Amino acid sequence: MGKPLTTLGIEVGDTSLKLALFDHKMNRILRLGVVEVSSHPLREIDILEKAIQEWLEFAPDLQSSHITLSVPTRLAVVRRIEIPHEIKDVKEYVEWEFSTAVNSPRSEYYMDYQLVPGVRKQPRVAVVGAIRKVWLDTMRRGFQRKDLVPGVIEVDAFSLLNLIETGILGNKHHPVCAVKVDRTGVIVAWGQDGVLSALRWVSVSSLSTMGRMEAFQSLAHDLTAELHKGFAQVGIDNAAGQIVHLCGDLSIESDFVDALRKSSPDFLYHLLDSFHKIQLDAEGSTGKAPLCATAIGAALRFRGDRK
Repeated sequence: MGKPLTTLGIEVGDTSLKLALFDHKMNRILRLGVVEVSSHPLREIDILEKAIQEWLEFAPDLQSSHITLSVPTRLAVVRRIEIPHEIKDVKEYVEWEFSTAVNSPRSEYYMDYQLVPGVRKQPRVAVVGAIRKVWLDTMRRGFQRKDLVPGVIEVDAFSLLNLIETGILGNKHHPVCAVKVDRTGVIVAWGQDGVLSALRWVSVSSLSTMGRMEAFQSLAHDLTAELHKGFAQVGIDNAAGQIVHLCGDLSIESDFVDALRKSSPDFLYHLLDSFHKIQLDAEGSTGKAPLCATAIGAALRFRGDRK
């Protein structure tokens, strides 16, 4: 299957859809959008289907296989699996370890994984993302138009990694850190030379009982701790001066960013509103890019692009 001219990436949130239309020939974002919805799009499939149908106006030749849906990590099962050096069949080992960890047959899940090379003589690691087949198949059957069913469905953590793996963030031969920070969860990813180096999460479950500023300060504190752990994991013990790329809903909340800078003044926080190798062609795209970064990462995918 050849590379399509245009692909659509969609990030699903609790009350919104974030969309990115990408031109592979021009390496350009054609359109970005945030659609606020009244109920969860994965429970009301007609909301998701309507949004895709409306975007066909901008890409009439778009096919199902050219649409990637990025779902929240909390709706999936994500596991970190260490792979001993003597293992030859990595896929078989990862599937067996995953099935053991979740105590369910591999056949009950759609699964994808990313390999992290071993550092400092440590074992290789596979970061596994899996979604139950029964849930995903039910979602697909909810579409009235089968030609609008997304051909690729992945966990949002992997969509974020797409931005790093394709070198969009630049900094060749040096670890790149990107943080997606939303009210529903925080993902922190590191990549180097097109390869995932580290992946960490920050829980937000306790923030609902706090006031706004208290929640921002608590989240900033926890995120700072995970940033230091992650940089150490990729071999940078002294992280002073390291660049951290921010995206997600809270990346444009000045009170949260101020709390983050106070919590970790040694880091240099850059808003992810531009990309090293991708043009932003849409009107107002610079302002929408931090919100739609995961959708952009999803738009880099299409069915058949990975073996």
